[in-house]
Amino acid sequence: MEIIAVMPARKMKNTLIIISTVAACLLGSGAHADHRQDCESADYAKRYDDTFAAGMKNNVERLRQQQAAHQKKLDGMVAALKQRGVWSDDDSVTFFTNIWADESGKAVEAGRKKATERWKIQVLTIQSWDATMSDHPAQKTRGMCLLAPRVLDEAVVFYDALEKVWSYMEMKVAEVAKDKNVTLPALP
Repeated sequence: MEIIAVMPARKMKNTLIIISTVAACLLGSGAHADHRQDCESADYAKRYDDTFAAGMKNNVERLRQQQAAHQKKLDGMVAALKQRGVWSDDDSVTFFTNIWADESGKAVEAGRKKATERWKIQVLTIQSWDATMSDHPAQKTRGMCLLAPRVLDEAVVFYDALEKVWSYMEMKVAEVAKDKNVTLPALP
């Protein structure tokens, strides 16, 4: 006969809190040492929540602006090639599919995928922490304070990886335009 040890619910809950707090500390290890120490203060941790919210809002806006600017530029470049009869709609689709097949394209795409996964992990971690610790406001706030800088850091890495993707596509289109003697529109 096997004996199964059953942990009382209260002790299990306390153990979960301890494990979750340790996990938050480990996952937040990328944060500056002073910041980690400051997160011990409940007032600092609560104030940092506003800093994190502003940082996330700023990063989302930067991503939106990045996409709009690069999409406008790329659309203008492609339109110039189509207008000169160099490309049809099908040609441009084929081109944008094929640019990722060479080694440079694969490297840029791999960088984007890695940055995307890293940022996703950080966002999911902070969402999970928020949901898991909802019954423990002090630990939740402290953990969010510890985790948040890593999320913001990874958002910057993600932005930079997307910048490389957009720049790579624009460079490849510009090469075609140069080979075909097509003047591309001057865009900011």
